[in-house]
Amino acid sequence: MAKRIQRKSMSSVSEVEPIWGHYNSDNQLALLLNWYSYNKTQDDAKKYIVSYLKSKKYSKGDIQKLSSTKERVNTSIAWICRIILNGADNISSLYGDRIDSEIDRLLSIKNNVVDTEVVKVVKNRPSVQENMHNQLCEYIGEINSHVDDILSKIIKNKDFKFSLKQWLTSNSVSAIQTKKIKEYFSDSVLPELHEAASNKCEQLKEGYSFLTKRQLKKYIATIESFIEDCQENESIRKRIAKINRKPRNITKNPLKQVSKLKYLKEHEDLKSIAPTRIIGANALVLYNPSNRTVYWYKCDNNHGLGIKGSTLLNYDETSSICKTVRKPEELIKVLLESGKVSVRKAIEGLTTKEKALSGRINSKMIILRAF
Repeated sequence: MAKRIQRKSMSSVSEVEPIWGHYNSDNQLALLLNWYSYNKTQDDAKKYIVSYLKSKKYSKGDIQKLSSTKERVNTSIAWICRIILNGADNISSLYGDRIDSEIDRLLSIKNNVVDTEVVKVVKNRPSVQENMHNQLCEYIGEINSHVDDILSKIIKNKDFKFSLKQWLTSNSVSAIQTKKIKEYFSDSVLPELHEAASNKCEQLKEGYSFLTKRQLKKYIATIESFIEDCQENESIRKRIAKINRKPRNITKNPLKQVSKLKYLKEHEDLKSIAPTRIIGANALVLYNPSNRTVYWYKCDNNHGLGIKGSTLLNYDETSSICKTVRKPEELIKVLLESGKVSVRKAIEGLTTKEKALSGRINSKMIILRAF
C-alpha cells in the first residue's frame, strides 16, 4: 500500500477547512484539492465518500459495505465529494460520472465482513470470472492508491520510487490481468489526460487545473510508462506459460515419433545411437561430418525433447548451440567419453562463430549422444 502523504507545516497551510467560494480565484477547485491533499488522509477520504452516499440516499447495505471496506478509495474523487457537500453543487454535473464510477468500483469488491446477527449459510462458490473480476478491482484499486501518492509528489515537485513493473512481478499478476490493467490505463485514463492537455474540453481543463503544464506532462509520461510496464509483464507471463505448458503427444510411442526421422546411421568409425533415445532426453548432441558442424540442443522444460517428423521439439533456443569444428578428431573424443557438463563446456569453448539453429535433423547428421 502507498505510504500516507506527509502533511505540510501549519505555517504554510491553513488549519481551517475552506469551502467553495473561500478562494477568490478562477482556480479555486485546484486550490481546494491541494488543501485536502496536504491536510487530509485516506481515512478522511473514506468518510467523505460515505457522507456523499448518505446525502444521495444510498441503501443502508451499500453505506455499511463501503464503511467497512478495507479497499483504498480514490482520494481525488473523495475530495470532490467533500467540496460538493460543502456547497459546490454547481460542479456536480462535471464530476458526477467519475464519482459514480468510483462508488461502483468500491461496491463491486466483495469484503469478508461477518454480520453476527445473520445466520451463517453455505453459499455457492463464486465463478472463475467473478474471482478474476474481484481480483482485478483490487489490483486497480491498489495501483490507484499509488497513483494518488505519485500525483501528490508531482504537485510538490518531489521524486517518487514506485515501479509498476516491480509491483506486477512481486504480486505475480497473470498475463490476462495485466492486459486488463493495461487497457484500463490506455483506454480510460490516458485519453482523458491527453484531452485535458489539449485544452479542447473546458470541463477537463478545469478538472486538471490544479496541475501546471509541466506537472500534467510528467503525469502523462508516468501513465504511459505504466502501459509499457504492463505490455512487458504480459509478454513475460505469456512466455513463462508457454514454457510450462505440457507439450502435446508426450505419451506417444517413441518408435512412432521417430518413424519418419532421417539421420546418418554411421560415418567411418562413428555410429548413431538409437533415435528413440532422443524422446524425453534433457540434452542432445548431433554431428554433421560433411561440414564439420556440431549441435548441442538443450531441453526447455521438464518433459524432455520430442520429435515431430524431422523436427526437434521442446529445445531452448537461448541455451542451444551450433558451431563449426576445426579439429573434429579431438572434439569427437571428448563428446563420446565425457559427461554432460564437460560436453557442453567443450562445445561452448569452440572459438568458431555460432550458427543459427533450425531444430531440424537430416540424413547428414549423426546422433552422437543423448543425456
